[in-house]
Amino acid sequence: MKRLWEIIIVFCFSIIIFTVPVVMLCEEKEEKLLYENRNVTEVPAFSGKTFADGSFFEAAEGYMSDIFPLRNSILAIRTYIDGTILNKPVINDVIYQGEDKPMLPIVPHKASDEAATDKEVERMAERISYISDICHEEGAEFYFVGIPEQYSYFRDKYPEYIYNNEENLKMEERLLFDKINKKGVKFINMNMVFNNMGKDDSLYSYIDHHFSFKGAYETYKTIVSRINADLGCNVDILEDGDFKYKEVPNPYLGSRNRKLMGVYDIPEKAMIADFTNRVPFRRTDDGKVMDSVVYTYPMDNDEIIDFMIYMGGDVGETIFETHREELPKLLIFGDSFTNPIETIIYTGFDETRCLDLRHYDKKTISEYVREFKPDVVLMIRDDTRYLDFEGNGDIK
Repeated sequence: MKRLWEIIIVFCFSIIIFTVPVVMLCEEKEEKLLYENRNVTEVPAFSGKTFADGSFFEAAEGYMSDIFPLRNSILAIRTYIDGTILNKPVINDVIYQGEDKPMLPIVPHKASDEAATDKEVERMAERISYISDICHEEGAEFYFVGIPEQYSYFRDKYPEYIYNNEENLKMEERLLFDKINKKGVKFINMNMVFNNMGKDDSLYSYIDHHFSFKGAYETYKTIVSRINADLGCNVDILEDGDFKYKEVPNPYLGSRNRKLMGVYDIPEKAMIADFTNRVPFRRTDDGKVMDSVVYTYPMDNDEIIDFMIYMGGDVGETIFETHREELPKLLIFGDSFTNPIETIIYTGFDETRCLDLRHYDKKTISEYVREFKPDVVLMIRDDTRYLDFEGNGDIK
């Protein structure tokens, strides 16, 4: 009897060993891992070099792991067990406190060092002042727009025993706005604006690291109001009657619940503007004429969507042309926080150009300003990127 069981075990194990590779080879491969927001590992061509340095085997191991059958199901089960059965306070580096509180990231501890931070802030303030001066030379008004990141906005919702980086966030904000103010740079601090509004939770996503569309709208309204006041122009601001908030019915996968494999549900939907009378425009992305749309989401209401519904995601250069020469021209540069703002701010300008310097390298931002000659330039940064000197912080 014992011998029979050994044979059965060996037989079953052999089936698994041979079946799994066959299934992995035969089933249709996904190019991107949805919940990990990355592409499947690419295996380099086999050569003497990749064999000798081990890169072929390392990449092959990653590839096999990425295409393993039921990978998402296995990771989801583990995530569910960690949170529901083991009651871990932190799951996959995300804090989940129930559907009535935002999902928040674990933030690496950073010792507070004001002297060192002051030097870095001064370096960034010099860059911001430099581009501000370039804009003024070309007859443009420049604004630095600072926006809280989601965890920064909800820092008071962290459990008391988990680090929230509040001291450094406050220090960097205080030093940066103080320095650029002394250098004569105009700015809009949306953290202060949101605080004065009473910090409405609906202004930020509970499941993503960005603000909600309502937060983007309040930022847009604050920016255009300031432009009108400073320049004495009359750029139209979209108000009630010009649009309605429209809820996109698709399941919304934010960057926070993405890390939780979508296991723990917070019933949040993406919002967009449903225009009463849409301003006609011509859209060009990286030199290619696109459909005149600002929101991209599938017709199938069951298909998962994410923050890419705004402008289709990050693009190096987007140009809106509304052909109304009596209106000013606008240039925006920044990362994904600009995307939902772009979907509405173009309505008040003759031409709006949006750059993401992480994906655009044809010109420096100063060269672009000199050639485009906008009336207004916006530099938009979230407060976790105030001291990031790469990408949109690489000002030349």
